[in-house]
Amino acid sequence: MEYTFEIYFDFVNTAKLGFVEEKVSWGGEELSQDPIVFLSDNGLRFEEITDSGLFLQVTKEPLPKGYRGIYLRD
Repeated sequence: MEYTFEIYFDFVNTAKLGFVEEKVSWGGEELSQDPIVFLSDNGLRFEEITDSGLFLQVTKEPLPKGYRGIYLRD
């Protein structure tokens, strides 16, 4: 059985919500991942949802402007 845990919120205040972007080091630089990965303040890893189709399918409403989603990553 497979479960999905998704969170949708205004991404302006990710730090206030306890999410910090996890970056990778490459050639001495810190780079974002694609899709973006976030670490919560309790150590859980979440990945950015790049397709909001499921949100639209479930709610019958488009994702509000400025909002994005993340899901729990293994």
